[in-house]
Amino acid sequence: MVQVTDTGSSGTMEKEGLRRCLNKVPNEFNLNVGTLANDRHKQISAFLRADYPNINHQFDIGHVSKSVTKKLTKEGIKNSLLPWIQSISNHLWWSAQSCNLNPDVLVAKWSSIVHHVVNVHSWQDRHFQSCEHGPLD
Repeated sequence: MVQVTDTGSSGTMEKEGLRRCLNKVPNEFNLNVGTLANDRHKQISAFLRADYPNINHQFDIGHVSKSVTKKLTKEGIKNSLLPWIQSISNHLWWSAQSCNLNPDVLVAKWSSIVHHVVNVHSWQDRHFQSCEHGPLD
């Protein structure tokens, strides 16, 4: 366990806790960490890139979605985006869930939202060329 008083800040505490876990898990439990997902904490990302480059670092979709929704809401107040925010968030979740762990497909599916919102349901893309829903009313 790491206390914030041990490290001086909550951000440093999170990094120290992860460092301890990544040292303990392989040694005490004979497990290798291949993939780690977290909340997009910048210190964690930098730490993993520098000290554990073999770990596949991913971001938790819940935190990504919350961040996107927050930014869209801020912008949506200024324009007509507000009615689309829940659908855009749902599309992000769907993109992550249906990409079969392929980052290129994830990006292609997520980016396809720009076509969908202007009522274009097929386009040119190497990884994803059309919406998968049926006809819309």
